[in-house]
Amino acid sequence: MRKGRTISESLDNKSKKTSRRKRDINLENKLKENSDKKNSIDNIKSKDIISIVNNHSRTIKRQRQERINGKNEDNDINNKKINSEEKENILDNSSSNVKPIIITFFIIFIIFLGYLFVYYAPIFGITLQREVDIEEQGKIDVISTDENIYKVYGDEILVYSNQTLTLYNSNAKKTWQYKMDSQFTPSIYIHNKYMVISNNSNGVIYLFNDKKEILNMKVEGTINNVYIDDNANIAIDYSTSGHKGVIGVYNKKGINIYNAYLTPNNIIDVKMLNNAKQLVIVQTNMDSFSSGITINKIDIDKGNDIEEIAKINNNFLYDSIIDGQDILCVLDDKIAKFNINTGKEEIIKDFNSNQLMFTTLNSNYYSCIEKDQEGYVFDSKRLNNTDLGSLSLDNIPKSMTTDSALTYLVYQNKVKVINKWGIEVKNININTIPKDVLVFNNGKSVALIYTNNIYMVNISL
Repeated sequence: MRKGRTISESLDNKSKKTSRRKRDINLENKLKENSDKKNSIDNIKSKDIISIVNNHSRTIKRQRQERINGKNEDNDINNKKINSEEKENILDNSSSNVKPIIITFFIIFIIFLGYLFVYYAPIFGITLQREVDIEEQGKIDVISTDENIYKVYGDEILVYSNQTLTLYNSNAKKTWQYKMDSQFTPSIYIHNKYMVISNNSNGVIYLFNDKKEILNMKVEGTINNVYIDDNANIAIDYSTSGHKGVIGVYNKKGINIYNAYLTPNNIIDVKMLNNAKQLVIVQTNMDSFSSGITINKIDIDKGNDIEEIAKINNNFLYDSIIDGQDILCVLDDKIAKFNINTGKEEIIKDFNSNQLMFTTLNSNYYSCIEKDQEGYVFDSKRLNNTDLGSLSLDNIPKSMTTDSALTYLVYQNKVKVINKWGIEVKNININTIPKDVLVFNNGKSVALIYTNNIYMVNISL
C-alpha cells in the first residue's frame, strides 16, 4: 500500500512538473511575445518620435525662416520708410535752402525794378511833382569874379575860383578840391574822366585822370586849344615864333607821338580817331572870293600829308561829332554828314524851309526849334531823319541845352524840361535868367549859375 501511494505520488509530481514546464514555456512565450510586441511598439514609437522630431525641426526651421523673411521684409519696409523719410528730409532741406534764395532773388529783382523806375520814370515824363521852385533846391554860394570857370566834369560840376578847383555833386555837396601851385588864369578842357588844365601863356599843362594828376609837362609855344580822346591822348593846338598852326599829339605819359603843321588859318575843331593815329581837322577857309570851312584828315600810317575831305563855302561850323567813319556838322544852313574816307556829303537837315532858332547834335539824334506858319516847334529826329517826337511851344526860349535824352529850355521865369520824344518832363520856376546852364549826370541834373549862387536841380520823381 505504501508503494502504490508512492508511484501515484511520483506520477502526480511528474505531471505537475510537466504542467509547470508548460506553464513556464507558455509564460516564456508570452513574455517573448510581449517583449516582441514591446520591441515593435518601441520601434514604432522611436520612428514616430524621429518623425515628430524631424517634423518639429522642420517646423522650427520654417518658422525661423519665416521670422527671418519677416524681419527682412520689415527691414525692407523700414529701409523704404527710412529712404522715403530721407528723401523727404532732403527735399525739405533743399526746399528750405532754395526758398531763401528765391526770396532774396525776388527782393533784389523788385529793388532793381524800383531803381529803374525811380531813375528812368522822370525821363519818360512820369513824375509826382511837375513843377519845382528854384529856391527849394540845393544852393552853392560862390564868390563870383570874371576869372571864374564853370564846367561839367564826370557827373559833377567843376568850379574854378581864386586858384582853386572844387567839385560839387548833384546835391550841392563838395566832393573834391585842388589848390593850384602858381598864379595864373587857366584854360580847362574836359573829356569824360580826363581833364587838362593849361597855362596858355607859358605852355604848361596838367593832365588829370579821375581827379588825380598824372602828368605835368611843358609845350614850347603858346597854347590855343587842347583836345582829348578816350585814351587820354592829347592834341595841342599851339603856335611858335616860327610857325602858326601846329598840332602836337602826345600820349598820357607826355611822349610826343607826332606833330602836324597846318596852314595859318584858325583851327575850329580837332577829332582824334584810332587811338590818335588819325586826325580830322576843321579850319576856317578865307580867300578873296568866299569864306567857309575846310575839313582835312591826317593819317600817320600814311605819312603826315594833309588830305582834304570837304570844303564848304559860305558856312561856319557850330558843332560836330564823329559817327563811325563820318563827321556830322552843324552848319549855318544845314546839318550834313561827310564820309572821312571818300568825302561824300549827305544832307541830314536843311534849314532853308523854316526859320531855325536853335539846334543841338547828339550821338544818335538831333533836336531843333524852328518857327513855321503855326508858331514855334521843338522837333527831335534820329540821324536817319526819322521822327522821334515834337512839341509846340508858346514862345521862343532864351537858350537851349541838351544832354542825353533831355533838353532844357530857359525862359524868363522858368526852365522847361523836355525829353527827346517831345514829352514835357518838368518846369523849374526861376526869378531871373541864369548866366549859364550846365546839364550833367546823364541829363538828370542841371546847374543854374548866377552871380553869387549855383542852384542844383535834379529831375526826379
